[in-house]
Amino acid sequence: MAKSPIALNWLHRLLSLYKPMLGAILLSLLATSPGRSQTIAFCRLSPEAIASKESLRQSALSGDSNAQQQYNQILIQHAQAVYRCRQQSRPQNQALWLRLYSCDAQPGAIEKLLDDIINKGYNQVYLEVFYDGQVLLPAANNPTPWPSVMRSPGLEQVDLLAQTIEKGRQRGLQVYAWMFMLNFGYTYTLLPNRAGVLAVNGSGETTVTANLDGTASNDFGESYINQGFVDPYNPTARQDFNTLLNAVLSRRPSGVLFDYVRYPRGLGPQSVASRVKDLWIYGDASLSALLQRANNDRGRELLQRYVSQGFVTENDVNQINQKYPEPTEPTPAEPQEPEPQEPQPQEKPPLWHDETAPPRSQWHSQPGKYL
Repeated sequence: MAKSPIALNWLHRLLSLYKPMLGAILLSLLATSPGRSQTIAFCRLSPEAIASKESLRQSALSGDSNAQQQYNQILIQHAQAVYRCRQQSRPQNQALWLRLYSCDAQPGAIEKLLDDIINKGYNQVYLEVFYDGQVLLPAANNPTPWPSVMRSPGLEQVDLLAQTIEKGRQRGLQVYAWMFMLNFGYTYTLLPNRAGVLAVNGSGETTVTANLDGTASNDFGESYINQGFVDPYNPTARQDFNTLLNAVLSRRPSGVLFDYVRYPRGLGPQSVASRVKDLWIYGDASLSALLQRANNDRGRELLQRYVSQGFVTENDVNQINQKYPEPTEPTPAEPQEPEPQEPQPQEKPPLWHDETAPPRSQWHSQPGKYL
């Protein structure tokens, strides 16, 4: 039944009467909602909050102890605001890659950089700690065969990795270590005692000596100039990477992300491995590991001919069967007891820790991605 003009008139009057009250109630709820008062779209901090924090940072950098205390307090407030906003938003995690240089060791530089990241609503940082044959470790405390990023005179003791993890956690940022894996870098290939560690193809070439144009880039825009790939089964390569990984983990990042878990892709017609000898499996360690996968002498001989010739024929199979009329079974490996695990120290909660927040162990929402 249609409403009369009188009824519609009274309805409009009631709405106009309660509209200001409803608006005030809604604004009040938004203002008192946790984390909403300092954040805007995409969980970014408001311009007023950013300006206030930056002013305190500069004053603290000048030696104002009172400003330093206020700055530390506002860091906690902003960390909690972004955290709560992320819990109510999608995506709940937003990250960026970060590469640091010697200039970032200047006083206040890391603080300013991390403040800018949290200001934009990010809550994760993928810090590049091993890339292009160099490591983000202090030159005076670098147990790896790679040179340190911090090579400028006077910066030998600076540990930007540890500083970024600590200061990032203070701001509510999860700092992950991002590392190359099989690509050890060109500087590694120049070491005189590492020549046998490199990956080799069927032509006896390494990824450095192969016919790869070092001045060109592939379809992904990556250059081959700073690349040098290793044999992943070589014990020296494993030990070098393990030394690096332990040094990184001792700084206790939120996790580790591995990149370059692959070999390089060639250019043009070489972008497709059309022959067996195009594969980087001919290093001594890789070839030995491949042959050991055979279950008996027949299988081992068959694999050996396949990698040597690039193919096998019916005649090859007949010859192998005549050579080994009774295939020998491999000796079963003895079961090994697991090594005892050392207890891990309990991680201290960050300064911005919210008692209502879930434990850090539940923050890793992508199983298998982190170490």
